[in-house]
Amino acid sequence: MRILLELLVQNSQIDMKNNACNLPDSVIKLDVIPGSVSWRAEYPLPEAYREIVAKQIKIWLDEGVIVRSASHTRFNHPLLVVKQKDADGNYSIDKSRVVCDVRKLNSILVVDDEQQLPLISTIHQSIGTKTIHTCPDTHACFTSFALEPSQAPRVNFTCPFTNVQYTHAKAAYGIRHVESVVVRGLQSLLSDLSTSPSTSSPFPTNGCYRAECYVDDVILSSNGSLEDHFELVAELEEQELILRTLKFSDYITPPASDRDNMIISQHLVGHFGIKHVENAIHKEGFHWKNIRKDIERILADCIECSRYNIAKEGYHPFRSPKADKPLDHWCMDLGDMGVTSSFGNNFIFVLTDYFARFTVKRCIPDKHATTIAREMLQVFSLFGWPKQLTSDRGAEWVNEVVNTMMEISGIDKRLSLAYNPLGNSTSESFIKLTKSTTIKLLKGKRDHWEHYIPWVNYCINVKYARLHKSRPYTLLFNRQPNGPTDYSKVEPTPVSEFADDIAVNKHYQFVQDFLIPAISKRILETQNTDHAYFAKSH
Repeated sequence: MRILLELLVQNSQIDMKNNACNLPDSVIKLDVIPGSVSWRAEYPLPEAYREIVAKQIKIWLDEGVIVRSASHTRFNHPLLVVKQKDADGNYSIDKSRVVCDVRKLNSILVVDDEQQLPLISTIHQSIGTKTIHTCPDTHACFTSFALEPSQAPRVNFTCPFTNVQYTHAKAAYGIRHVESVVVRGLQSLLSDLSTSPSTSSPFPTNGCYRAECYVDDVILSSNGSLEDHFELVAELEEQELILRTLKFSDYITPPASDRDNMIISQHLVGHFGIKHVENAIHKEGFHWKNIRKDIERILADCIECSRYNIAKEGYHPFRSPKADKPLDHWCMDLGDMGVTSSFGNNFIFVLTDYFARFTVKRCIPDKHATTIAREMLQVFSLFGWPKQLTSDRGAEWVNEVVNTMMEISGIDKRLSLAYNPLGNSTSESFIKLTKSTTIKLLKGKRDHWEHYIPWVNYCINVKYARLHKSRPYTLLFNRQPNGPTDYSKVEPTPVSEFADDIAVNKHYQFVQDFLIPAISKRILETQNTDHAYFAKSH
């Protein structure tokens, strides 16, 4: 992948504004019926599209696709904002394309270019025997073909929000014969990259490599090694075909035979629900059509989840404690499994950081003041002493030993309202999550619950939190956690020669000045959304 990244960096340096496709016969002509014109007033667009239209016009100006219109023009085509489907198959305003409505222009064009467009079935047949495929999408392919300068004013549009008129210097989407010109140009460009098996192949792939195009998409296929395949990609890059970098970081669709195992492996990390499994798979870079239905099907067959997941309804007042930074504000509470463990412990001591939602769980035999104080000393000596600490008013928290520790350490002790179990709702929520996750793993051996607490602690800390959409572990330690996998064949990460004190300090400064404030903003947005939803019915 390093080779691909280097090629993409070189490719991104092509000057798009001052260059257009220079292939023979690549200039698009717009001959119209003599004496005919095409003018249509702009359509009124919703205010929600203002930013989308302004952003697209700026991109077109920066890439030399459009210029300000001259006077005495008799052509105008209104803009349209067309929604596109996202990865889940839903139409989204975030994936919108701004185009000109050139249907009236198409009705008066005299088209003299009819190129047969490639068939998908034919492409499948030609690449079916290949083992490695790359599908780079050419960036702004249609708008890289120049219009005949004297005929360019026939493709004008007016911004509906600024009333400024622009002229397309390069092709616009929708002109009916542009596809023919593009396909013919790409086929000519890739003609020397397609061959049949031959000993004269310039690549060490036994002569089996092909380059196909489908409208503005290029498909590179070959047999052999990745290094040989990268040579084919490099040859494409030398043609100065500008590639859309984003396409290389989109989701990968895994084989159908691997999907169930991927879902099961993610679900077994804590037996969490559908959203967590879907988010975890997406974070790994995978997606496929109907992924949620597949997850629902797999999770419906999980005996442990079906047995212990209980849907509860009730009154849950809105609570949103706030913390400035990680490890500044903790909450704590005790839970029990209803049976003494095989190690002789009876309670689970759960401490949760309000900001990162990072939790620490300790198994203790009793809830005496000295036991609680000893565990708090060990945890806070490891992670640092908090500024605030929240608990309920139980005797295990409100006693002379714990109060003295709070005074000595300078911790601001905060207590929830008396007789209100929801006052310390964050702790209650994580105790519930801890117990439900542990029960799913016991398989009837109730007194073995302590054996699973360390693993449950890990699972919860690597679970993506809905509050800030990140893993608590990652947010706290600024790195991804290592999972239980085979590292015997993993090469160590080389130490950067630039990792000096200045670079390290800059990294820490970035975390303090940008990362934490950004996460704080995201937490506040989530809390405000929850509050607004809650206020509708309370």
